[in-house]
Amino acid sequence: FAKLWLSEKSGAEAAGAAGKEQAGAAGPATVCVLRAHQGSADLQAVFDQEGIPYRDIPLYRLSVKEGLLEGLFTLLDKLDYLTFASSSGARAFFERYAQALASPDRGDRQLLSPACSLVCIGEKTGEEAAAWSRWLSLANPVLIAESYTAEGIIHTILGDIKK
Repeated sequence: FAKLWLSEKSGAEAAGAAGKEQAGAAGPATVCVLRAHQGSADLQAVFDQEGIPYRDIPLYRLSVKEGLLEGLFTLLDKLDYLTFASSSGARAFFERYAQALASPDRGDRQLLSPACSLVCIGEKTGEEAAAWSRWLSLANPVLIAESYTAEGIIHTILGDIKK
C-alpha cells in the first residue's frame, strides 16, 4: 500500500472520490480498508464502481461493556452535547438507550435532555442518529461536522455555542 489518503468529508462517496483523485493518472493503487466488523460496505461499493482495488480488513468489533452506559445514562439529562464518531457507535448507543427507556427502573426520570445536541462526525453518522431519534420520538438537534475529523466535531460545537 503505497499511499495513505484521507477524505476531509465523511461518507463512502467522498472517500471514493478522494481516492480516485489522489490516484491520478498513475492509476489506482491498492487501498487497505481498516474498519469495524459491523461497518458499512458503502466504501467498498464505491471502490468497486470506480475500479479501485482494495483489501477489506474488518479489524475490530464494536461492543458495549455492561455497566459503562448505565453510568452515562445517569448524566444524560445534564449534557449539552453528545458526540458520535461513527454510525456504528451511534447505533450501539441508541440500542442500549432504547433498552434503558423501556426499563421499569427508569421511573419518571428523563434520560436525555431535549436540549442536548447530537454532534456527528459525518453524514452517515448523522443519518443513523437522526433515524434513531425519530424512532425513539426524540427532539434533539442533530449537528453534522463539516470535516470528518475530531477537530470538525470541536468546530461544530464551538460554532453552535457562539450562536
